[in-house]
Amino acid sequence: MLNVSKAEMIDLYQALGFKTADGWSIKKLATKATRLPDVVAQMGEIELSDGLDELLTSILAAITKKEPEEIVVTDDGGKGTPKAKKKTEAAISKTEQTDNPKATLAKEDTTTSVSKTKRTRMSRPTRAHVVAACIKSRTSDSSTVEVSLEAITVTSDQMYANSGGKSNLKATDYAARIALSALEVFDIVKFDGHTITILKKR
Repeated sequence: MLNVSKAEMIDLYQALGFKTADGWSIKKLATKATRLPDVVAQMGEIELSDGLDELLTSILAAITKKEPEEIVVTDDGGKGTPKAKKKTEAAISKTEQTDNPKATLAKEDTTTSVSKTKRTRMSRPTRAHVVAACIKSRTSDSSTVEVSLEAITVTSDQMYANSGGKSNLKATDYAARIALSALEVFDIVKFDGHTITILKKR
């Protein structure tokens, strides 16, 4: 069983292009989660922040196991924060802005900085794309090349970290298996679960 908060699921779906996800019920969010492999396969290139990339990888790993895990969406208050609490927070924020103009300017600067950071993160490739690039770099014009899954995973994880991502061998291993499944369809590689045979360029 994999527990995911409602707020996290909404953020993930909206990042994937489902802008109305904030209006979905917990039940609908959980049901939609089981269809994420198809959604991801049809979308091609996906740009996500570190946190959402890790979340998506975890969900895909859970539901594509031989014995799939149940995705449980929990209501932690994220998007469903009580109106009273929202009003209180808004009132406090407004008071702070009125009483301390400098704080308001500082908050605006911080917001701008965070926004720029998000834009920078969103431009980074996903783990699966890094794996594909790693495999492509080893392709030969004249012969096939054999390499272990472990070697590709370690190298790809380092490449992902160098691009500004978070090193996570477990997540990269899963991303590698997803990428290899797609590359096998196009006869770019053959994979037996341990050894990757990179076919020569045609």
